[in-house]
Amino acid sequence: MLIRDVNDHARLIETEVTHLLNSNKIGDAVTTAEEFLDNNPKVHNATSMRVSLCLALINANNLKQCAEVFASVNKQLPMNASLKSSIRFIDANLLQADGKLQEAAELFLRVGQTSNDKKLIVPSLYKAGVAFERTQQFKSA
Repeated sequence: MLIRDVNDHARLIETEVTHLLNSNKIGDAVTTAEEFLDNNPKVHNATSMRVSLCLALINANNLKQCAEVFASVNKQLPMNASLKSSIRFIDANLLQADGKLQEAAELFLRVGQTSNDKKLIVPSLYKAGVAFERTQQFKSA
């Protein structure tokens, strides 16, 4: 395959990162992505690559590293609905980790009610219920 520009290279890196995540090599995926993105911060798929990393880190219960990766996500760029839902889901997890349960619960509920991504709906609604329960808002839970 001929690599014409940095965005072609970014697509190859994203494929490699996806393969590493699917192989449960999260540390290698983070290292590969961040090394590339540090040197090429304006590639078109930087946000989706970092979001994928964060979702894998959440699944691995590594919220500290997720927060570090997520700090570089540009939330102001135009993006599709699925990516927006993923960003809200990550935000909600980080709010919950910071003890902001009310805000987290409301955001989890929003993701669960509005997302078209089936991988986010059930976990979001479950986490919303847990967060509402922990804030003793039993009717919302």
